[in-house]
Amino acid sequence: MFVLTEPALKTASTNNLSWSLSDHEIKHFYSFKEYSLSSGKPMVLWGWKRDKVIDGRRLPESRTVYFSADLAEENGIINISRAYFFLDTRAPEEEITIIKKQVGHPRQIGNYYLDVQTWPAGFDKYLRLRMSVGQPTEYDHLSVGRRLKGRPRITIAPPQLVSEHSSYDLSRFAPFAVCVGSGLSAESELPLLGSIHNLFEVDDFSSGELVFGKSDKLPIRIATDVEGEFKKFCEFTIKAIKALPADSHLLIAALFKKGTVKQVFTDNMDDILGKVSVPYIRTRLSIFPDRFPAQFDPNVKSLLVVGVAVDRRDVIKQARRAGLKIIAINPVMGVAPHSRNMDYLRKGDLLFRETAQKALPKIIEASGF
Repeated sequence: MFVLTEPALKTASTNNLSWSLSDHEIKHFYSFKEYSLSSGKPMVLWGWKRDKVIDGRRLPESRTVYFSADLAEENGIINISRAYFFLDTRAPEEEITIIKKQVGHPRQIGNYYLDVQTWPAGFDKYLRLRMSVGQPTEYDHLSVGRRLKGRPRITIAPPQLVSEHSSYDLSRFAPFAVCVGSGLSAESELPLLGSIHNLFEVDDFSSGELVFGKSDKLPIRIATDVEGEFKKFCEFTIKAIKALPADSHLLIAALFKKGTVKQVFTDNMDDILGKVSVPYIRTRLSIFPDRFPAQFDPNVKSLLVVGVAVDRRDVIKQARRAGLKIIAINPVMGVAPHSRNMDYLRKGDLLFRETAQKALPKIIEASGF
């Protein structure tokens, strides 16, 4: 941990701030790096904006957090080559004053410069604090600007569940296009969204409340151990590179090889499907819920939605317009507080309320795939 004294101490040891990859994992590292370069995005990218809303009324409290990083490999060791952290928060002045005192003044900490400023927020007895650390790219500037302009959801619709389907014989609905979400990646032991929210203190899962003002411990965490926190923020990407296929990935690969599955769309940031030789279409264009223009294989009859909580990219909506049957496999577990969850189901859709690991073998056996 860094001690807040001047001059800044040297960075922690390489062993604490780097990752070691096998030769096989390095191959996937460069595949992911190449994709990031071609899409113009950083290798690691997170960002949220939350505003306080009570009974349909927007209050002054607001919080925007953003992080990006790029990684580099040398002799099988992965290090953070560039990183940028941004936090903008608006809260009662006494709470912002506490945060500012904890963070301290602008200064160099190890390899990073920490800048922190406060000013009147435009609301009586409210202040705004802005904190940035590291080296932003033009992509970062544009993304942060767009994030700051985001408007809150005044209401969030509850899950629109349908009755669980009783027959696992889906032979008449094949061949399929498949849309997979984080539920499938979780079967390879990758974290779900709630744990990432917790890492960035977006919300308090135990209370179900968003984090604002004095309850926000992220600024002091960054100020006291910036490199250690940055490593935590990059851990998901490393885990995604290292992740091994789960049984469900292997089953989807077998269905693809047979032609039962014609194409796969994914919002996930891993390359697990690539590890089982399944070509896939990435629908995540940014940290924003931008619509992805899906083009469906003319031979598919249905969209099999596996482990997707929210139709952020409108892939399911577009499948409906294309006349495809919607079949969802999802245990309908809790997601992060104040987040949409299973609001895309409609009357006539088929729902198997269980994990892919449980549902897919039953479907394959009953359907004769």
